[in-house]
Amino acid sequence: MPNNRDVFWDDLDKRVSGDLKNKVAVITGGGKGIGRAIVQNFLKNGATIIILTRSSGENVAAGNDNCFRVTCDVRKFSQVKLIMENIVAAHGHIDILVNAAGIALLTPVKQETEELYDSIMDTNFKGVRNCIVATAAYIEQTKGCIINIGSIWGMPGINLVGDATYSAADAAIIKYSEIIAAELPSARCNCISPALVETSMNDDMTTEEKNEFMRGYPDRNTLLQPAEIAEVAEYIAKSDINQKNIIIDGGYLSNT
Repeated sequence: MPNNRDVFWDDLDKRVSGDLKNKVAVITGGGKGIGRAIVQNFLKNGATIIILTRSSGENVAAGNDNCFRVTCDVRKFSQVKLIMENIVAAHGHIDILVNAAGIALLTPVKQETEELYDSIMDTNFKGVRNCIVATAAYIEQTKGCIINIGSIWGMPGINLVGDATYSAADAAIIKYSEIIAAELPSARCNCISPALVETSMNDDMTTEEKNEFMRGYPDRNTLLQPAEIAEVAEYIAKSDINQKNIIIDGGYLSNT
């Protein structure tokens, strides 16, 4: 059957209006990288943000009355559920959930330990599952949206050799997003699948490895930037798009 779920960011009509005022957005992994960029974007659009993070780094919520930081391990459902209940008690509702928490640990399968597998899958996929299950009823009540961050390596035929578990987690996120959109008819759920993004997740890559990847871009000489992914998340939050896997790759796939 033809796949009408995958759409390219460059092909979308991005004309949307409005802001996110009076919207309450919960963003996991909002302390750095893509999550942090989405926090900054949504704040500019007037949203109230609750950041869920395990990171002990810079507190991006500091000094902003519309941004709150909550320490949360998304791998633990009971903890996530209680925090979501507390958010609704404090703010009245949840309109947007962004699952941006994730780790990347490139390890060939013959070297992968069970502990490493659990760490990747529990953070990258189970964390998404936990947050969605804990917020589904609230998101339906507000007719809100869920935005999950995957990657192009979760898509069929696009192989990141040496990182099977990371890619499998992203594939699970893409499929899970599609099913959740069908199961929650009063809400929307979409996935964003970027190519390589310039974040601390890729600090283990050498400059040459990054340059080699960038040679796959036809029209740019930099990796994707977190702010570009945040623009896609903003579009999803403001539009009525649903049940899509939005690919933002800077032309990488068309050149490989």
